Amino acid sequence: PTARPDGLAHAWIQWGSHDYPATLGARLREGRFPTLADSQGEAPPVLINAAFARQHFGNDSPLGVRLQTGAGDDARVHTIVGVLDDMRQFDVDQAQTPTVMLSLEADPRRNLYIVLRHRGDAAAAFAALRNAVRQLDPSLALSDLRSVEQRVDAALALPRALGRITLVFALTALLLAGIGIYGTLAHMIARRTRELGVRRALGATARDVARLVFRHAMRPALAGALVGLPLAWLLAHRMREVLYEVGPAQPAAWAIALLMLALVAVRAA
Repeated sequence: PTARPDGLAHAWIQWGSHDYPATLGARLREGRFPTLADSQGEAPPVLINAAFARQHFGNDSPLGVRLQTGAGDDARVHTIVGVLDDMRQFDVDQAQTPTVMLSLEADPRRNLYIVLRHRGDAAAAFAALRNAVRQLDPSLALSDLRSVEQRVDAALALPRALGRITLVFALTALLLAGIGIYGTLAHMIARRTRELGVRRALGATARDVARLVFRHAMRPALAGALVGLPLAWLLAHRMREVLYEVGPAQPAAWAIALLMLALVAVRAA
């Protein structure tokens, strides 16, 4: 693979059993999942994620390439057998870090996370897991047992709260803008009531008067939109950190806001 100037290809390293990716529901982009028999070979299997493949192999296939981890007496050679889709493992806004998954059977670790796929009640599955571990070794302790849904909800708690607060402020701003537009335009039209009556008396049709009122009502509304839209665009881009996989450029949201303000202007006229 393409190395950095120091001659190394750096990546986040994690260990997993041969059935860990399938249990987690990871999707293969290329290659296959390792088997238990693979871990007995001279070059144990290794999985890489798509970010690692893009960074170090480009458009070339990484399958069969051998990677060395560690150095000196700790050096170990591995063979790439598959490429996984990128997964966010620590936070929802985590960047897609190049990752290498080594074989846990070939290189056992002391501190482990257990991933369990189950059907039905999670509490019952946790109780069965505790019993199974207790039967293996009563001195072992399990902690922080949570379902994937619970972990996802915990990771999204702050972004969701910020999103709700932002929504409240946005709706309040939209309401205040509508009230301001309505009051300003209604006052402007009311001041021209006598003028409009004179125009009617001089032969202007109702359509001519309505067209005049509409044109004068929409003129300040359009001017406000021309000034406000660029400012709103800049502010939206500064709010990327509270947006999860939702860009600030949402045509539907912008169109709805503009349509509501336009309807307020028409109603005031």
